[in-house]
Amino acid sequence: YDQARGTAVPGVGYAYFPVRLATGAVAVLTAFTLVLLGGLGAPTVAQNTTGVIAVCNEEARADAEAEFLRLHMIRRVNSGGVTADELSAAAANYIAQSEVCYQELVGRTGQPIDDGGMWLTPSGTVPFNTNGRKWGLNSPFTGGQNVAGPGTAGGTVTYSFMPDGVDLSAEGGSPGTSVAVTSLTTFATCFLTEFTNAFAAWSAVADIQFVEVADNGLPFNAFGAAGDIRFAGHIFDGPSSVLAHQFFPPPNGVSGAGDGHFDVAENWSCTAGSGGIDIGIVAIHEIGHGIGLNHEPASGNTAIMNPFYSPGVASVPLADDIVGAVSIYGTAATCNFSISPTSAKVAASDATGSVSVTAPSGCTWLAVSNDAFVTVTGGTGGSGGGSVSFSVAANTATSERVATITIAGLTFTVTQRAAFTDDPLTAGTTQIKAVHISELRTRVNAVRIVCGLGNASFADDPLTAGVTPAKVVHVNQLRTALNEAFVACGQTAPFSGTISVGAVITAAQVTAIRMQVVTLEG
Repeated sequence: YDQARGTAVPGVGYAYFPVRLATGAVAVLTAFTLVLLGGLGAPTVAQNTTGVIAVCNEEARADAEAEFLRLHMIRRVNSGGVTADELSAAAANYIAQSEVCYQELVGRTGQPIDDGGMWLTPSGTVPFNTNGRKWGLNSPFTGGQNVAGPGTAGGTVTYSFMPDGVDLSAEGGSPGTSVAVTSLTTFATCFLTEFTNAFAAWSAVADIQFVEVADNGLPFNAFGAAGDIRFAGHIFDGPSSVLAHQFFPPPNGVSGAGDGHFDVAENWSCTAGSGGIDIGIVAIHEIGHGIGLNHEPASGNTAIMNPFYSPGVASVPLADDIVGAVSIYGTAATCNFSISPTSAKVAASDATGSVSVTAPSGCTWLAVSNDAFVTVTGGTGGSGGGSVSFSVAANTATSERVATITIAGLTFTVTQRAAFTDDPLTAGTTQIKAVHISELRTRVNAVRIVCGLGNASFADDPLTAGVTPAKVVHVNQLRTALNEAFVACGQTAPFSGTISVGAVITAAQVTAIRMQVVTLEG
């Protein structure tokens, strides 16, 4: 995965964190001595230390992974919904199933991911699984093999992405200048989402939160650099060797503590396979160093903090990782979110809106639109309370449409009204047709129902497009029915009098009814 360079002290120690099950028992997940027979197409058998044959059940493995990821997502959205012990137990089951199925096991074979977290100054010896540094209070602390941290909150840690050309010489060696993550050869917008998700994954299990800020371009490890944790790419050692590295938390240098650098020569992607390196898996591993975890050794538990890149393992903290992070920062704070309002109805034209988010201090959240015609324009994420603003593109269809925005794991629903046919009507040009009257009848009756009235009775109902002409009586009936709806809803009737029989129906008259319908639809 990564390497220690510059003034780093050589040698990396490891720690074994037992998996704490919901019952309080300790599960040792490495009891199997595996003899792998080919790929996953046929059952794989393994001999464990008790002599019992274990058989790979790919369906059970997939089910275990799905359940673990389901519980992890619940905890990420609402930390009170799933306990750390429940998540650890699910991770233990998933890992146990995976241990007998994966041909390339973490900690046994595979692409080395790094050589451990990095120091900016000499520090004697590198500690074991907990390295003795953390964000927040109680840093440094005494770390070591299977030595828990202080279990105190890390607070809110900021992160940023360096632009191109930042001076990295303080790192030592010959890293050159920074290459922005967005300038990586294979960059895709999902790269940034992978980093966001990696931070959220650690926040879901331990009491530490992360918020993105704008980078100010100051040199690496310079005083005043923006972003507690800063990311960039630079030259390492060519493809398929060391992938990345990340510095341990403070005290460690001036401002370089926690910073992460990725090899510009790698074929980065958002998914594993086809020769690509999953940047999300590497990011979550590197951030583990950035919050104070060392490698879990090859002979220890399966963990995201194992020293090998393994795309076959879920890219979220596993049982061993959870116990380690919790030992440093404590269990993730209970984050109960609410949004107000929970829905909005907007006009068919271009529209905007906002939503308030209520959350305890330090609880991070994201806002993501699930439909192309709605864009989150502000407040795409935050920590604690905040607000989300959005825009809605004009609806040109004559049918209503619905979109959703996921905010802090909750669903905000946007309903956009249908457009009117031939909108806007042009005075002296647009001939009033049956379709114009029929659309208004449907929407007037809809608001009458909302206001506690029944459907109105209309002449020549239904009108036949191209056959039934629009008449003055149709317009007068619409005005009367809409007046009744306004009064029933406690508002002043907008129309007075009637249009004389025999008069020509104008675009202005029909447009006025349309405007009042939209007003009452509110």
